[in-house]
Amino acid sequence: MANARWDTRASPPCQTSHKPPSQTVSAWKSAMSDWQNSIREASPYLSLGAQVAMTMVAFVVGGYFLDRFLGTTPWFILAGAILGMVCIFVRLIHIANTSGEVNKQ
Repeated sequence: MANARWDTRASPPCQTSHKPPSQTVSAWKSAMSDWQNSIREASPYLSLGAQVAMTMVAFVVGGYFLDRFLGTTPWFILAGAILGMVCIFVRLIHIANTSGEVNKQ
């Protein structure tokens, strides 16, 4: 198998192994284009969700390590969680204000 070459006479893998047998190639390309457009439209919300999750994780993990280092469990974890929530709300308010300005234009 290591010496096998790509057979140029065979149809591309997208048309043989990924396309459902009940659809034509043009219908499959149209469906994929619709799916890609949906993902493209949802990407701002997906990135916002990732920002919210990573902000919370960063502050809680930072609080956890501070607690371990200073021996003050659970105070820095709680402070990190509260600070993370405050940062998230500030970011959401900023996004809401800027999206309102964009819609006015």
